[in-house]
Amino acid sequence: MNTFRMVIVDDEPMIRKGLNALIRRIAPAWLILGEAANGREALELIGRVKPDLVLTDISMPHMNGIEMYAELKQGPNPPLILALSGFTDYSYVRQMLVMGAVDYITKPVEEPVLIEKLKQIEDRIIKSFHQKLEGDEQSQQLIEYWLHQLLNGHNYSPAACEDQLRRLGLPMEGLYFGAVAVYLNAHALVPGDRSLYLYFLMKTCQELIHSQGKVIRVEDGMILALHWSPDENILKETLIQFEENFFSFTNEHTQIPFMMGSSPIFKEFRQLQSSWNIAKMEIRFQLVSDSDTDTVEWMVALQQGQLSHINSMIADSFSPHQPDTWRDQFVYGLAILGQFAIQSGLPKHLALTPSSMEVLNEDQSTFSREMWINKLKELAEEILQHIRQTQKHSDSPLIIRVKRYIQMNVSGNLTLQSTAENVRMNPNYLSEVFREETGINFIDYVIQQRMELAKQLIIDDEHKLYEIASMVGYQSSKHFTALFKRVVGILPSEFKRYVDSITVTEVDG
Repeated sequence: MNTFRMVIVDDEPMIRKGLNALIRRIAPAWLILGEAANGREALELIGRVKPDLVLTDISMPHMNGIEMYAELKQGPNPPLILALSGFTDYSYVRQMLVMGAVDYITKPVEEPVLIEKLKQIEDRIIKSFHQKLEGDEQSQQLIEYWLHQLLNGHNYSPAACEDQLRRLGLPMEGLYFGAVAVYLNAHALVPGDRSLYLYFLMKTCQELIHSQGKVIRVEDGMILALHWSPDENILKETLIQFEENFFSFTNEHTQIPFMMGSSPIFKEFRQLQSSWNIAKMEIRFQLVSDSDTDTVEWMVALQQGQLSHINSMIADSFSPHQPDTWRDQFVYGLAILGQFAIQSGLPKHLALTPSSMEVLNEDQSTFSREMWINKLKELAEEILQHIRQTQKHSDSPLIIRVKRYIQMNVSGNLTLQSTAENVRMNPNYLSEVFREETGINFIDYVIQQRMELAKQLIIDDEHKLYEIASMVGYQSSKHFTALFKRVVGILPSEFKRYVDSITVTEVDG
């Protein structure tokens, strides 16, 4: 701490003025936040500016120093008190000291005495500050320890972990929770880069989550961002916004390879363990899906509802002679079905049903090849049935997300690849789905949206042509002009004259 904050309280204006000037000269580390003429004025000022120290007279009209201090002690974190006394009888001073004042000085104030007292108070404030930091750090470490125990430990029950976390101040009552897993996919990186990247991801999570959550490192390369809110709908929006902001910020400033997964919203805090497993499973889905280029065939078959072909692919994927691969193949199938469910606008965690999660947690030696296959077939049929029941003519949630991403980035370097990464899809498959659902190619839709923005900018008449070109994502004004004419049918300059002529006609009419 380099500065300290003070309020001066005295009913004599000349004394207040003299103290203010003296302190500014002999103790530049002290910032005078304000002055008050009595205890009543001081309470309002202190509540507003939150000083470290109140230098106060004792005998004042309306409310004296003792009464003021008694009021301050009723509230949280009262400031330190240094009393001023002009009395030869020190009974009032003794009362202030008994109440907890750090010390007193007599009037008229002697410069060396004031310097000594302020130095002692500075040391006391610094010591208290460091103790608070140590206490906060220790509390944070304990919170992380008990969260680790709740997620992965076997020494304590979930109820015992909950009790400890509640005692440490982690909010639990009357809240909804959501867990986001952030995974640093950096096996090829050198250790120094891994540590640096993980630190960046941690700090980014902490900046975005603010006070409505907790961020801890849970496993190697894995971060838990726990969110909470008393309102379920607000939390849903918060989780979406967190993921979008995290993705946009990280990709704008770095090339860190990472993945994200999130849990369903849950009400009971002890559900964190199962919810965290779902968030991690989403990441595993992405890792499995990204590792194979044949997922497009699966996706197309699912999109076209070819259940017999899907069942055939499921059966063929489980090798009869490699039982040690069946569990991983089941996760692979879950990953494809889960991604397809999300892309089809179904509930995000539809593939992660309680029964499918239980399968992964049970003794694998008791599962036959047919049991693995049938479980996936049942889930595929269930998802296709959901799609048939919820089929609508309006944009699916996936297309809504894609269009929203395009609108947010229409003036930047917007590509099919970056959009696909944002919605966690294979670019080729996204291109097919977008064209099938909207009737227009992805790139043509982007150009269309950019030209609509360009038309509005031309109408506003506040920018030059090359500025408008840059604002809608084109570095070359010549390229922009050609695209504008192709889409709109006339040149930008002609469009401006056309709009102006319509405006004039309307005015004349």
